[in-house]
Amino acid sequence: MSPYLFILSLFISTYSFSENYLPYKIIIGPYSMEFPIFEYPTPTDAVTKINTHLQMAELSQLAKVKNESIYNSVCPNTDDYKKVGMHLDIKSNTPKILSVRFDIEFSWLTMAYWSSFYNFNPQNGDLIQLSDLFTEDGYRRFKRKVFKTRSSDFSSFFNDSIPEYLDNIIACYERSNLSDFYIQNNAVYIESMNCFSKAQMFHGANTLYKFKLESFQEGLNDYGLVLFGLKENEEHYHNYMASSLPALFKGTLGEEEITLLLNSKSAYSDIICAQYMYDKYGKCIELTGKLDGDYIKLYEDDKLTSKHIGTIMATLKTNSVTGVWLGHSSGNYPLRLVRY
Repeated sequence: MSPYLFILSLFISTYSFSENYLPYKIIIGPYSMEFPIFEYPTPTDAVTKINTHLQMAELSQLAKVKNESIYNSVCPNTDDYKKVGMHLDIKSNTPKILSVRFDIEFSWLTMAYWSSFYNFNPQNGDLIQLSDLFTEDGYRRFKRKVFKTRSSDFSSFFNDSIPEYLDNIIACYERSNLSDFYIQNNAVYIESMNCFSKAQMFHGANTLYKFKLESFQEGLNDYGLVLFGLKENEEHYHNYMASSLPALFKGTLGEEEITLLLNSKSAYSDIICAQYMYDKYGKCIELTGKLDGDYIKLYEDDKLTSKHIGTIMATLKTNSVTGVWLGHSSGNYPLRLVRY
């Protein structure tokens, strides 16, 4: 039985939605948690890939272990920093684009807020980044347009006199990799909320910006042209594989089959995060490290003791990750993965 089908039997209640291109169920969890499981109408590689990516990214597991809630990883029974709310918003669900937004609440000494965005090609399950849709020059021009629009609007809101406690916002706009976006009705929406801390978040300035197709269509590549219906090439769209991160990779660690979710590099440094899981267990193991060019070094720590368990040293190519897992007490194992 596929992992994402197995988990449907584990929860309190679900709601089913079938009017969209990809039918889905919403899994209701503790606190205020909503999470989708996509189906179409029988399991496909694309749907499995989408479910795997979302669950590894937001839940850190596939919950294949019996009697274990899918939400255990995000709502642990501890006093640690944790998610206590996850509100789902499906922005688009068409044959060309699945755009998903999660508005997330964290609880520790105080509350914090975050939004996560995922845009998938529903034909092959590939995660889409904006850079995948543009020519190199077209993407540079679009980024400049977004920066100019956001910074000018933000400055105008304060009559060109931005308060000192908001000085960092323009810098955040300039550094942004535009990962907080969704596609809806032939427009790209850029969300800026994640640039604001909790104390800055509720000052009333606009955080959502809409860019209509006619304002950027000249910069689109073939993939982008097909997505927005400006070119007919369904085979190209169905078979295209993105080259950007985040991305899923599958293969072997030693003789064990694993799945790796490698996230994009931090906008502030070479720091990179990842999760991997042994497919037969379905529970993720967190990794942190650095990406320097095509060289990756990731550290695996014991959560209870904070001691190093192992280190992954590998080379990242567009469609592969190859290297070695170096165990601190359990030997070394070759790592061979390809983009999933």
